[in-house]
Amino acid sequence: MTCFNFFKFQFTYVQKNIFVRMKIYFRAYEKIFPYVRKFSSNSLAIRGWNMYYGNSTKRYAFTYDGLNLMMAYRGKQLVNISESVTNSIYSLVKNYSYTSEEYDYNRNGSMKYDVNSGISYIEYDVLNMPKQVIFRKGHVNLYTYDSKGRKLQVKHITVRNEFSVSFGRANYTYDPNNVMREMSTDYCDGGSIIYEDGNLKMIRTEEGYLTKSGNTYSHHLYIKDHLGNNCSTIAPASGGTWNMEQEMSYFSFGMPYPVRNYNPERQPFLFADKELDEMHGLNWSDFIARQKGSTVPVF
Repeated sequence: MTCFNFFKFQFTYVQKNIFVRMKIYFRAYEKIFPYVRKFSSNSLAIRGWNMYYGNSTKRYAFTYDGLNLMMAYRGKQLVNISESVTNSIYSLVKNYSYTSEEYDYNRNGSMKYDVNSGISYIEYDVLNMPKQVIFRKGHVNLYTYDSKGRKLQVKHITVRNEFSVSFGRANYTYDPNNVMREMSTDYCDGGSIIYEDGNLKMIRTEEGYLTKSGNTYSHHLYIKDHLGNNCSTIAPASGGTWNMEQEMSYFSFGMPYPVRNYNPERQPFLFADKELDEMHGLNWSDFIARQKGSTVPVF
């Protein structure tokens, strides 16, 4: 990530709180939106935020390395994403269905389905936490929480014979006879002790985590950046040296950078030290109170 100095902003209004134009100065460079200014190969450039009178959809576009996204909003709710990329490895949008409304929300403002992530329906509990996530191909994630909303268990259910579940379908129930695998992850002591299928996976600490093999515990330490993201995981080796076990880079909104990572599956606590769940294409980072999608720059 790159930091810049010497910015100056100039705003223009036609009425109170009606934003119509912004000038941005970077050193001796000036551009007036909506023209593109990309400061470097690893920085954000806003291309346009179109404000209209009335209830028209607002659109926001940006470029970031190989990414070019156009996001459409109704009020503060994302309804559509379109994308063009200079390299297919940067592609974020699956576009399972080309429709003007790719996201829908319940009365609490929580997302009901996500066309671009292949999520057909999300069911919530009384605390408005995700209880069940149903995927387009029939896979299911099930979540259990305590009374304070802390995650206790996640079950990832993978079906043997995939089929299409329509978006927005709330009455889908998976067939137990069609389950190929059911993986259970349990979180104990506030999430610091994690079991996977009944076996100890890791014990989390402030500096990293411990793993157990037989009766032996091994230490794994994080190297963080200034924002608290886990950029590297190292472990002690013989002779006082260290082994590099994982190395990660991120886009500003949390997505792991496709071509600058080493062993990304080693451990899941990555951006902002939050757990990334990629099962079935979910790609959510668990920020406890909210789940953040890592493939688009929104919660």
